[in-house]
Amino acid sequence: MFRFRLLLVLAIAGLLGACKSDLPENVLDETTMEHLLYDYHLAQGMANAASDSVPYKTRLYCNAVFKKYGISEADFNKSMEWYTRHSEDLLAIYKKVNERLETSATALGASASEASDLAGRAHGDTANVWKGTRFALLSSNSLNRFTFTQKADTAYQPGDRLTWQFSTQWVYREGTKSAIAVLAVRYENDSVDSSVQYIYNTGLQKVALTTKKQPIKEISGVIYQNAPQSDSPKLLFVSQLALIRFHLQEEEKPVEVPAARVDSDSTRWLIDSIQGKNQKDDGKPHFKEIETPEQQSRANNPRAFQRS
Repeated sequence: MFRFRLLLVLAIAGLLGACKSDLPENVLDETTMEHLLYDYHLAQGMANAASDSVPYKTRLYCNAVFKKYGISEADFNKSMEWYTRHSEDLLAIYKKVNERLETSATALGASASEASDLAGRAHGDTANVWKGTRFALLSSNSLNRFTFTQKADTAYQPGDRLTWQFSTQWVYREGTKSAIAVLAVRYENDSVDSSVQYIYNTGLQKVALTTKKQPIKEISGVIYQNAPQSDSPKLLFVSQLALIRFHLQEEEKPVEVPAARVDSDSTRWLIDSIQGKNQKDDGKPHFKEIETPEQQSRANNPRAFQRS
C-alpha cells in the first residue's frame, strides 16, 4: 500500500514537472510576469508624471525594472511574445496586475480625486453606470480594438452628460504610441451623436458627451490601437474602465461638448463603424490605418515638415 502511494505521488510530481517545462527557455513563469508587469506599469506611470524628458525617464525606469528581475529587454520581449500567443494566460496575469494597480490607486486616494474632477463645478447626480469588464489588452498583431454597447435604462435621462474614462499603459517603447477612442449615443429615433478622443500618452483618458433632450436608446464605444503589425507585438493595456453619468439639475445650463472633429476619411470610417453606418467588417484585426492629426497635416502640407 505504501509503495502504491509513493508511486502515485511520484507520478503526480512528474506530471506537474512536465507542465512547468512547457515554458520555453528564457520565458518567465506567470508569477514572475505578474510581479514584473506590475513594476513595469508603475515605472511607466512614474516616467509619465515626470515634468521633463519623459522618453529618457521611461527607458531609465524600465531598465531598472529589468535589472531588478535579472533579465534583459530581449528576455522581456520574448516572454511577452510567448504570452501574447497564449492569450488566456496573459489575460489571467493582467487581471491580477489590474487588481493590484487599482488597489494601489485607491490607497493613494485616486478614486476621490477622479470623482471630484469628473463632477467639476457641477452639482448634480453622478453615478458610474459601467456594466462591462474593467480591463482589456489590445495587441497590434491580433485583437487591436475594444468595443462595448450598453442598453439605456431608467438610470439615463435626456440631457445627461456622459464621460467614458479609462487608464492606458503602453507595453512597448519603440514606435508610435497612438490610439483613438469614440463614444457614441443612439437615441430612440435612431439618430446618433459621437465624440472622439485621440490618445498618445499613458494615464487617465476621458471621452465626454452631453446628450440631447431626447430619450436615449443605447451607449456604445470603441478604443482602437493604431499600431502596425510587427515581429514584436505592440500591446496597449486598458484598465479602470468606467462610464460616468451625470444628471444636470433643471437650473443648470448643460455643458456644451464640441462636436467630434474628424481629421481624415479613415477616422470617419471608424466613427461610422461604431455608429452602425458601416456594416462591412471582414473580421480582420484592423479596420484600417487611422491617421493622426499630425499625419494629416504632413499629408496636406509636406513642405512645412521638411528639414531646412
